[in-house]
Amino acid sequence: MQIVERFNFEINMRVLAPVRCLINAMERRRLLSKEEPRQVYAFSLVVQPLVQYGLDLLHRSWNAHRISARKGCPGTGGVPNKRVCTHPHPGAQAQLPAGVDMAALYEAANQEPLRRVPEYTAAAEPLLAHPQLRAQRAAAVAAIVGPDIGAAWMEIIACNYARFIHAYLTFLG
Repeated sequence: MQIVERFNFEINMRVLAPVRCLINAMERRRLLSKEEPRQVYAFSLVVQPLVQYGLDLLHRSWNAHRISARKGCPGTGGVPNKRVCTHPHPGAQAQLPAGVDMAALYEAANQEPLRRVPEYTAAAEPLLAHPQLRAQRAAAVAAIVGPDIGAAWMEIIACNYARFIHAYLTFLG
């Protein structure tokens, strides 16, 4: 398995799988419907800090673990955080020429306009357009994160969804 494929697998298993279990549990309890945009958007806003924490945790652990050396390839393997100091990426990173509009090139290739404004923007989305709703989101995220986001993430991992569901319902309130 290539490194990128393995990393994507690790992301799925370590971060997305617990969130998928949370989604399934909320759907079984009829608290979340994929057909209801308001519920889906509220869920995504409340779960975002937890997913970010899980990704950050995975990133730190991936970069601190040891990778086996490839047979017959001296200088491979080691701890990624240490390897980057001793064996930086050779050559410069590829840069796009100045003034290239990749969105316009994509539109020309597909012969259809690209939606340049996200579907849920603060101006168009009632959940974020009103200051009181923004305050509700902040309160919901604070309720889920509390003083320790690590504890909130571990609750999701342990399938203890009570605090998350309370925060989600508070936000939808």
